[in-house]
Amino acid sequence: MVSIATREIKLLIVDDSAFIRQLITDMMASYTNVKIDTASNGKIALQKIKENKPDVMTLDIEMDVMNGLELLQVMRDENIFVPTVILSRLTKKNGDDDMTIKSLELGATDFISKPESNFMEFEFDQLAQEIYEKISIAINVPRNITTISKPIKPLALKSNLIIPKILVIGSSAGGPSALYQIFSTLPKINIPIIIIQHIPAGFANSLAKRLNDISNLYVKIAEDGETIKPNVAYVAPGDYHLIMKQNGIISLNQEPSHKGVRPSVDITLSSIAKVYGGKVLSVILTGMGNDGSEGVEEISQLGGKCIVQNKETSMIFGMPEAIVKDSNADSIVALSKIPEEISHYLVNWS
Repeated sequence: MVSIATREIKLLIVDDSAFIRQLITDMMASYTNVKIDTASNGKIALQKIKENKPDVMTLDIEMDVMNGLELLQVMRDENIFVPTVILSRLTKKNGDDDMTIKSLELGATDFISKPESNFMEFEFDQLAQEIYEKISIAINVPRNITTISKPIKPLALKSNLIIPKILVIGSSAGGPSALYQIFSTLPKINIPIIIIQHIPAGFANSLAKRLNDISNLYVKIAEDGETIKPNVAYVAPGDYHLIMKQNGIISLNQEPSHKGVRPSVDITLSSIAKVYGGKVLSVILTGMGNDGSEGVEEISQLGGKCIVQNKETSMIFGMPEAIVKDSNADSIVALSKIPEEISHYLVNWS
């Protein structure tokens, strides 16, 4: 169980269902430090956010009057920050997975799936604990003002002159938004890219699609048995480890989770080290825990390089901080500077 807050938490529950609002209120009653307010739509929520300044909110996506995405967009436009945990029926119907990824791009810190049906058979204690843990984490998220970077100029490089043979990006909480910003500015870099984002099964496809829509690179979901190619970014599927085999062939498996996650940055980096040695550039972005620290250590000992996102722009500094504490961070930079830093290492490896 994660470390959780004991101070008073002002929680705003935003959902158009009176039943759900009351249900969550009742479920959280045992957590005496949580003070609850509710709103039935995004418009009312926005008013309460401005008047009452909640510490955190849970937010349904699908509402008739100012839905969750619209509320997050207005908050971003008006520079209003409230840590937000999406609490919605996250199904693959009607593009719900796309909306969930979009909400994370707009600054939501995490998401929890409400049951699609048979609500009365759901494990309420388990759901209540998950909500409490995630809002307790969310209230510690630093307020970040996103800086939009200018696109990096395309690199005029011959692939045989580039020292790193592959770029590996690892991220967890806050990752979709960070990845969106990186891939909206990153030029073609003439090497393959592997993306390991901690994400539930079913959502990786939507993440890959959204990144592909805004990127100069081709971004796709990784497939078992395919050979990686330059200027293609491969997103590890949710619930699968991504292993690199000789000759750059991807292998996917469902071996036990590592550090509680699957896919695992550590496992992918370790397999890549066996293929590419130290000719690996890694980037560790925002996220809880220390997944990636072992893999980066292995790569670093072989001569590889690692860029980490700095604390000021990380939603959660756990994963980057682990690299820094191990003295394996070659660069610590703001999110907006990461594409430029990647480009720098392609031509200035030493």
